[in-house]
Amino acid sequence: MIQSTPEEQAITNNQYYRATGHEALIGGIKNTFNYTGRSTRAEFWWLVLFSVGYGVFTLIMGIFVHELMNVLNLLLDIVWLSLITRRYRDVGAPAYLGTVQMGFSVLLSLVLSFGMNPALIYNGFFFASIMLNGFNGIAMFVVTLLPSKPLPTPEEQA
Repeated sequence: MIQSTPEEQAITNNQYYRATGHEALIGGIKNTFNYTGRSTRAEFWWLVLFSVGYGVFTLIMGIFVHELMNVLNLLLDIVWLSLITRRYRDVGAPAYLGTVQMGFSVLLSLVLSFGMNPALIYNGFFFASIMLNGFNGIAMFVVTLLPSKPLPTPEEQA
């Protein structure tokens, strides 16, 4: 159920703003290429729940169809990139910071998954990369827990 008014949807540039339940998940996916709007915590957490379920599915199925899972993971990363950008904007943090952090996380994950050279694992690069990705993930998680900033009034927008 979408609880926002048309005015709030126009201000946030998100027709699914303040959606609940599965509509929040649908909104997160449909707004994949919307980097200008705002997203609520519900939209974020429903996509987290979907991603966890998808992660369990990929662990089970990844044994059989590894290449397909890599493509699907990349598509899910694109959805996450736009959602993180909108969520950072919604809490009042610089939106570019979320984009940079998410891009760093995806790049580091690609390096780790495709560059599994045993020499890199033994010289500490592997451990350092996982630690950097972990700290980055914790920082993004903390920002996404922050409450939404109030929407600007029509007078403030003009």
